Amino acid sequence: MERQDRWKALGESSDALQAALVEWTSAATPQTLAAVEEAARRYTVGLAHIIGGSAADRHAMSLAAYQRATERLTALKATLRVVPSVDAADTEFLRQVVVDQAAAGEAYEAAGADVVAAVEKARAQEKGRA
Repeated sequence: MERQDRWKALGESSDALQAALVEWTSAATPQTLAAVEEAARRYTVGLAHIIGGSAADRHAMSLAAYQRATERLTALKATLRVVPSVDAADTEFLRQVVVDQAAAGEAYEAAGADVVAAVEKARAQEKGRA
């Protein structure tokens, strides 16, 4: 794959992932989740061509962990909405799931910042060689 094509593919897959994430967070359905997973797969492949496979895989794993934590929180909230009453144990469990989801979100944001830095470094290195 040509250098220019790699960068174009990365930009397109990044845009697609962002759009899919927005859709999924506003309406979590099996379809929007599938769209995120496909967009993440394409982004990871594009990212691997730019910053390497292990860095791209770390980003993909952080996104997957965030997705799982968000799905768990969504499922728990749906369950608690239909139970007749919520006791202290339910409230504590919900609190812990919220904390876990927030931590996964922060880890995903940090991984995203690492990716941005690695992509910027790769771009600068390529410009230095050109």
